Amino acid sequence: MLTEKVSPAGSPSALRIVAVTVALSLVLLTLEVTALRALRDYRDQRGLVSQLDLNVALRTFRPLHRSGLSRDVPSVDLDPANQVRTEPRRCATLALPTVVAPLDAQSWTGASGRPAEPVTTLTVRYADASAARRALRDKRLALMRCRHLRLTFPPFDQPAQSWTLSARVRLSNVAGDTLSYVLVGEQKRYTFFVARYVNTVTWTYGNDSGAPVRREVVLDLNDKLAELAR
Repeated sequence: MLTEKVSPAGSPSALRIVAVTVALSLVLLTLEVTALRALRDYRDQRGLVSQLDLNVALRTFRPLHRSGLSRDVPSVDLDPANQVRTEPRRCATLALPTVVAPLDAQSWTGASGRPAEPVTTLTVRYADASAARRALRDKRLALMRCRHLRLTFPPFDQPAQSWTLSARVRLSNVAGDTLSYVLVGEQKRYTFFVARYVNTVTWTYGNDSGAPVRREVVLDLNDKLAELAR
């Protein structure tokens, strides 16, 4: 009479089967991640935002009667040496639009909402989507590491001001293409919203009451960029 031999749990053959299964699972997972990254990079390359694309989007993404004004931002204006100084330095990316020189940048100033809220945005454009992701990731890491900042504003002839980071723990701040946080000072409070679209990062800030309006404006701009890419 034939009987099937069953390897006892923990025997060499059973352990080999487990090891092979785990190894195959890791290989399949690696292939899947690689394929997804390749697909993402392909889509990013096709959808890269040019300087002209950004210029057109900023001029057309709002209704004509509230089109606002857009302008090119000189690189000297984005130089960290000419902007607010941050202590500790590892937190600087939370107080600056970018700490790495982008290809170029454009700002938009207008009003939106009812009652109308003033909105100013700044969009920096990088050479590729990876650089924009890295810029957003640096802000995300700083948000996790920083609780208190000391900021010195130009022309740097006044003492540094103390600020506390609030609203750091949000689901959108863990992953994805948007960030939001609040800087609270002794007399002022600013709500920030940052969003990435392919190789661009747009940021805006202001008082709490206008935060939903500013967020909508930034997301509308990204929608317009996506429309132009199609």
